[in-house]
Amino acid sequence: EEPPSSPPPPVFDATCLADQGGVWEESWKSHHDSKPKGPAAIGIDVSFPSSAVLTGLAEHATDLNLKAYPEPYRHYNLDVFEYELDSPMALYGVIPLLLSIQRPKAGDAGSRLASGFLWSNPSESFTKVDKSHEGAQTWWTAESGRMDLWLLAGPSPSRVSQQYLEASGMAGMPPLFALGKHQCRWNYKDEADVRYVDDMFDQVQIPYDVLWLDIEHTDGKRYFTWSPSHFPTPEKMLAEIDRKGRRMVTIVDPHIKKDKGYSVHQDIEKNGWLVKKAKNEDFEGWCWPGASVYPDFLLPETRAYWASRFAYDKYKGSAKNLYTWNDMNEPSVFNGPEVTMFKDNLHLHGTTEHRDVHNLYGYYFHKATHQGHREREKMLRPFVLTRSFFIGTHRYGAIWTGDNMAEWSHLKASVPMVLQFCICGHSFIGADVGGFFKNPEEELVVRWHQLGVWYPFYRAHAHLETKRREPWLFSEEALARIRTAVVQRYLLLPYLYTLFAEYALPTLSDRRETHTWAGAPVARPLFWEFPSDEKTMGGGPAGDAVGATMMLGSSFLIRAVTSPASEGPQTLPVYLPEGPRSWYAWGQAGSGSWSLPPGLWKVPITPDAIPVFVRGGSIVPAKFRQRRATESQKFDPFTILAYADPLPSGTEEGEIASGRMYLDDYSTFKHAADGSHLDVESREVAQTASGSGGAYSFSKFSLSCKRKAGGGGACEMSSTAVEVEMGAGSSHLKNGGVGEVLGVSDKVERVVAIGLPLSALSSVSLKRATGEKVEVQFRMVDTGLTPPVEVVSAESGAAPPSSSSASRGNGPVSVEVKTPPLLIGEHDWVLVFE
Repeated sequence: EEPPSSPPPPVFDATCLADQGGVWEESWKSHHDSKPKGPAAIGIDVSFPSSAVLTGLAEHATDLNLKAYPEPYRHYNLDVFEYELDSPMALYGVIPLLLSIQRPKAGDAGSRLASGFLWSNPSESFTKVDKSHEGAQTWWTAESGRMDLWLLAGPSPSRVSQQYLEASGMAGMPPLFALGKHQCRWNYKDEADVRYVDDMFDQVQIPYDVLWLDIEHTDGKRYFTWSPSHFPTPEKMLAEIDRKGRRMVTIVDPHIKKDKGYSVHQDIEKNGWLVKKAKNEDFEGWCWPGASVYPDFLLPETRAYWASRFAYDKYKGSAKNLYTWNDMNEPSVFNGPEVTMFKDNLHLHGTTEHRDVHNLYGYYFHKATHQGHREREKMLRPFVLTRSFFIGTHRYGAIWTGDNMAEWSHLKASVPMVLQFCICGHSFIGADVGGFFKNPEEELVVRWHQLGVWYPFYRAHAHLETKRREPWLFSEEALARIRTAVVQRYLLLPYLYTLFAEYALPTLSDRRETHTWAGAPVARPLFWEFPSDEKTMGGGPAGDAVGATMMLGSSFLIRAVTSPASEGPQTLPVYLPEGPRSWYAWGQAGSGSWSLPPGLWKVPITPDAIPVFVRGGSIVPAKFRQRRATESQKFDPFTILAYADPLPSGTEEGEIASGRMYLDDYSTFKHAADGSHLDVESREVAQTASGSGGAYSFSKFSLSCKRKAGGGGACEMSSTAVEVEMGAGSSHLKNGGVGEVLGVSDKVERVVAIGLPLSALSSVSLKRATGEKVEVQFRMVDTGLTPPVEVVSAESGAAPPSSSSASRGNGPVSVEVKTPPLLIGEHDWVLVFE
């Protein structure tokens, strides 16, 4: 923005004060801050009356419902080594957003009101939180900058999420491969090691999509290069990976090796695009290459140059299936104060102090890298991971929680940390599975994979000095359990992909219900999904269970196992919120599930899986054919899983399950009007993604039943196209489905309905939109809907009430239907169960 013609009047004129306690200049250890502008702090107090939950402020390793620590939460991007848990200390990035959910008014049992507050200031800031029965009080202060505040009026948690993204921009839709398994360590040492790891995943039949290389792959820590001794033929290596439909990622950090023979250093220094010291000399710090300089990514010309370096003729040895990891971009300066840059350094040709923009450095670096991928392949969606972030980073790629440790406490902490990011608008988030530092025991590795496959972003990573921990290096039992967990993620990728579409694409709406899901977090706290349920707020008997639980979308409830078997009983408390009338225990096959009513339950745990429940009333798209990577799944047909929620007592007909499914080509910008929204800004997407050439389909599934006296009746499951945009290919729909236009499968090979309220089933028929009706083959499946005898109420010790199954009719029924191919998208259809 253009600077104002005259500076605004100061809130408080401190120019008459003598230097007291570092007001005008400050020294810390061997470092000095000249503070040429003197005191410039600003602050505000914000109250949240009747607040029951106060959450947000990513990134901090704290409870999801923020504690009132004696010290304030600090917002200052830092490279933190072995960070502390249960602390308001600063970590790698900052989203200064708070979400508050109020207690209901006396006598009002309805949904609670929610609101949000966003402090848009990239300088070092602090938030002090205090709580009482009356609500929450917060005090905000920033070292410098302007007062830029956003009040998000809600009134629901979902509307606060939407309002934040309306202000900061909608996320980009990730390519499907980025939702698969990522395998990383510091470092896979050479091309032979890459080939070994890639082949071993195939041998042990564990799918994965992306293999990562850390800093040792470079020629002397010069980014955009390859080690001539360890990676002499990167084109061949990438081609071998590509033949299996897989990708690779290399690390590219912002510090540039100070080397007159290194073209990146030469170009940036020659053009004056480096961060300057307080006296306007080029700043030099110490990082992985040794002596390093730091490009000024706040300059548009620096970002344009950086983007150009990803071109194939500049990044020699790169290929279409190579993507990027941005690390150390807080920025990390090993010999700087708190391992970062001096606050009196200068940006924008000496006009702006680093203290004013510190938390933006990593954001602009990440944006420049994303821009490079867009320019390299204009129609392919980029994938760029970043460690440092600020408001808006979600528009450019994924984030991870940083350098965690291989400890049970860090596995447990990953649940609220991942959810904290999602509440703050950053749904493409995960934690390093297995822990980055230290050597995990086998049980911890297995339990972390069993949890990690439910993170929105799933990557295994490890430090240079740790033992190798690929799945085949553990026992046969551990290998089988990890394989089962990973296969489970790939089975549910159609569901996860739909969640990302609902999060990222603002035009997806059900015109029949005038509802939109845009901005809904992919992973959600229980209190976000069930704000009317008091127990989801934490505390009380359900508090520990709620703190270790997350929702993936609205359908799956995941309860982490956070301690080894040697330290706990063989049952685990799981809280199933009020709302649905039944919750189904998830089985990998999607059937054979037992169910429970809402409540706090003790459920048995085994080494083979962690407790996962499917919300009654859910319809979930899946793919059951096991493949080595997502690229091999593109043409596989779908299985639709329907989990019936019992009709309320006294009700004889109604909808008992619903779900949605998004479909596009999985990799390009054709879903958004040929990718014309280069910067992925929200309003551009809204203008171009609907009705002007985009190519995608969005369908709704519904399962309704009508009961008759004596247990008879009929159920209908329908698939209805809500949004279908085929762009230039729309004319081809006369000859085929949307899959033919998109170049992917749109066929359904199987429908599984679980818990139908029918005492018997005599026929299943298919009704097409044309009115045609034909009978189809089906088979009954033994459901086993009775819970194991070990399942008891955690509060009363009683077994589940028998009425929970009796309410479905004279015994619950699961049905598997195999039909002539059903098509998703343009072609509506109805299955009738009688």
